[in-house]
Parts: sequence; C-alpha cells; structure tokens
Amino acid sequence: MGLQDSTCVLCDANDFSLLAETGRFGFDLQKKICNACGLVQTHPSLKPEFHNEFYDKYYRKLYTNSEVVDYSELEVSQRARGRQILGFVEKFFHISDYSVIEIGCSSGGVLAELKPYAKQVSGCDLDVEGVKYARDHLGLDVEVASLPGVLPKSPRLFILSHVLEHVYSPLTTLRDLWRIMEQDDMLYVEVPSIKMVSKGEYKGDLRRYFNIAHVVDFSQATLLAMAKKAGFKCVASNERVQSILSKSKGSEIDDASKIDSVTDILEIEKSYNS
Repeated sequence: MGLQDSTCVLCDANDFSLLAETGRFGFDLQKKICNACGLVQTHPSLKPEFHNEFYDKYYRKLYTNSEVVDYSELEVSQRARGRQILGFVEKFFHISDYSVIEIGCSSGGVLAELKPYAKQVSGCDLDVEGVKYARDHLGLDVEVASLPGVLPKSPRLFILSHVLEHVYSPLTTLRDLWRIMEQDDMLYVEVPSIKMVSKGEYKGDLRRYFNIAHVVDFSQATLLAMAKKAGFKCVASNERVQSILSKSKGSEIDDASKIDSVTDILEIEKSYNS
C-alpha cells in the first residue's frame, strides 16, 4: 500500500476528524483536520516512495489530461501568475532591489515575467523537461534541483508559488529555505486557500478542492502558523494565502487556530450554497 499512518505535519498531534473520503480525480483518500492546530491534510499520508513516484510519473499528465506535457501552455498560465506575484509584492517593496530565485520554477513562465523588473532571476525544479524548456526557449538560468546550488548576493526574493502544498514535508521545506536565507531576504509563499471554496471557487465544493496531489490544504492561519514554526515572521498576507515572509528567531506555533475547526471547514460549502 502507498499510505502510512502519521502524526500532524505541523504540530505532531494524532487527533484528527474526517472531512472527506474522496476528492478531485476520484481517488480514494481521507482528508482530515487536526483537532489540535486546525491544519487540513491527507491522512493517512502517502509514503515517501509513493509520493515521489506519483510526481515522477503521473502528476503532470493527470493535471494536463495528456500523455505529453505542453510546456508552452504552462508558460502562459505561469506568466499570468508572475504578473499577480509582481502586483502583490510591489505593494510592499520594489522587486528591482532584489534578485529573484524561484523554487519549483517548472517551465519558467513566472521567472520570465519577472525578469525585466528584477536585478536577476534564477530557479530550480525537479522536472527535467520543464527545466530544459525554461533554458532552451526562455533563456533562463535554471537547474534541476530541489534547492538552488549557487545563490546571488543578498537581498534576494525567494518564490515558492503553489509548491508547498505538494511537497512531502512542507515544514522541512520551509526550514531548509530558512537556512539558506539571509536577514535581508524575503520569501513569497502562495498556496491555494481552502477558505476560497466559500467564495465560489471550485464550484463551492470541497471535494473539487481536495486532491491527492496536496499533502496539506492550507488556510491563511495554518500557513502562517507553519511559517512561524519554521522560523519566519509575516510581512504581509491575505485570505487567498499570498504571503511575504522574512526570517525571525521564533520557532513556536501559536495556539490552535480559532477559525480552523471541523465545524468551520464544513461550513465552507454551506456558506456558498446558501
């Protein structure tokens, strides 16, 4: 079997309530909420080897509904996301003061969109073909790796856009980034927000939102709680879970989120359908 029993990926508690037993694409999976901290996650979780195999062989094909990934199409959607990122971060600082490094850059659309505005751009991804496209078609400085091997001088803006919900251990990923960041650096994190289901996204249906590719399903509160535990402080954040983080010395999570309970999450669909 590809599943394993595990404790909460945020607080290590083992007290869960079941929310759903299926999701997008029709896979059997259990989505549960941790009663201690409020983080929604797949539980039992995928074993590391099954998680890796899923992303190596099936993830892109499943999402694109095609045996062949069209990276030029991905580039278009990524460029749109790059414009959204630019619009958000420019409210708080000028990206022209920063070198940009994207973790999980895929085919490079975000970096290509930000390149005219930043000091320089670079990135990394484990998708060999995506990295090749970014190099050959967009002329980007990207590498096949989970973290960048060579870093430009600080200040730097690290981007983690729609990546954290997919990795096997999101807390470990944040801590790894904390270790390579300097005090003047910034981290932009964006994840899909479970709370947006109540705004009509995913047709107001949690089962359309839940899917096997997401290890965790963040709200703004639980993302910031995990960031704090990893050693970050919040510079800016919104309900869509676009967040700018900087390094902090703190490493303890807050008390359980008062707005992420079983009742609250289950009310998401009701609030949209009423």
